[in-house]
Amino acid sequence: MHTGLKVGIFATALAATFGSAYGAGKAVGPVVPDAPAARHADHAAHGGRAPAAAAPGGLQIAEGGYSLDLKTPAVTAGTPAELRFAVVDDRTGRPVTAYRPEHGKEFHFIVASRGLTVFRHLHPRRAADDTWSTPVDLPAAGGYRVFADFAPGGAKGGLTLGADLAAAGTYRPARAPRPAATAEVDGYRVTLDGALRPGEPGALRLRVTKVRSPPVGRPRAGPGVCAGPRS
Repeated sequence: MHTGLKVGIFATALAATFGSAYGAGKAVGPVVPDAPAARHADHAAHGGRAPAAAAPGGLQIAEGGYSLDLKTPAVTAGTPAELRFAVVDDRTGRPVTAYRPEHGKEFHFIVASRGLTVFRHLHPRRAADDTWSTPVDLPAAGGYRVFADFAPGGAKGGLTLGADLAAAGTYRPARAPRPAATAEVDGYRVTLDGALRPGEPGALRLRVTKVRSPPVGRPRAGPGVCAGPRS
């Protein structure tokens, strides 16, 4: 599958997520403290512990006993660089040594700009010391978010950890793409169908249609569809 197609699918899903968050903020309005009686009842209902909500994947740098150690927190825009990082087992303080392959790879590493105009889905290389590295060339200065998607060997499920990455240079604000349910990328049309509601489970359906031959010379990616970090 073409890298461009993955970009379109990821951007569509990510835009839908951010759009839902924006809609939730408008619908809910300002956050105000709970009444004392309500706080007391909720506290008692959870055995004296405050209820905890699971955070979406990629918002935390540590989760489930594992931490993302981004050893290259800054690069220069327009200059090829190498990102180095490790996943640390918090119980031992050492890098994780075993991973379960998912979608044909041990590790999926995503770099996305804050303005949703730049996206990279990378497959890093693991060194003998169990650190990871991948080449990257970011075209624009500004803030980025990296998402490390992996499944540690021996763990029940996979994780997505995130960290901030800065690209130095002259920052030129770019207008974010307008929200749309349909986009065409590299000869494919991607259509998003479904509605998300704050605080409720929901389903999104993606329909991919080939409308023309993709441009010659585009790099090809491995099989599968990447719709963004796991939640």
